[in-house]
Amino acid sequence: MFSPKRLIAANLASYNEDVPRKYRSSLQFGYAYEHVVKAIDISDIVSTDASRERTALLLATYLAHWGMFRGSSNLKDTNVLFFKDLVHFLLRPKTGALIPIAKTRFEDLHDLEKGLIKSVIDNVGNFLDENGISPTPTLITKMILVLLGNMPAYDRIFKDGLGRLRAENKYDGVLAFGERGIKDLSEWYAHYAWPKVRSEVDARRYLPSGRLVDMAIFQYGRT
Repeated sequence: MFSPKRLIAANLASYNEDVPRKYRSSLQFGYAYEHVVKAIDISDIVSTDASRERTALLLATYLAHWGMFRGSSNLKDTNVLFFKDLVHFLLRPKTGALIPIAKTRFEDLHDLEKGLIKSVIDNVGNFLDENGISPTPTLITKMILVLLGNMPAYDRIFKDGLGRLRAENKYDGVLAFGERGIKDLSEWYAHYAWPKVRSEVDARRYLPSGRLVDMAIFQYGRT
């Protein structure tokens, strides 16, 4: 049974108990995302060198946690200067690659004009490719997830979960990552009741909907 509340609770409860709770890896999303959403304007997080460097380090640490420095992506061959330039490219005022979708919640992505999400994905992919980094769907979506909180990460286990939903006739949208797949999943969101889950880092805030979808479907794919 696909129960967002149960699956999200199970996801939050799964961590290495040998490590003190305050150091558990799941908090890394909160540290990075809260850094972004606490800004008065999202572009403020790249407005100074110090803020840009902090954003870069939080993003890099989150990606490292999910193994994005392994394999052939070439991220392992970069340094913090690359990530500083990357976050500036993504979030700089007015022309940042992610700015067109920055204020749109996951459940509203399907309402965006045709071609906008594709343009965002293509621009991010081109920047990565031009700098020798493989622009995989996993990498692109993990960056968008942790910076904006409005798109789940299309990694292997998440895709397994999505495939399971399709096999059980609980999802009839496009499985592949892309504008159509994102919009189909955004519309699908309304078919379920989603819990309000407080941030593990700042209890005054709630986790964004893209993060909830990411955790629920990821958990479904691993069980």
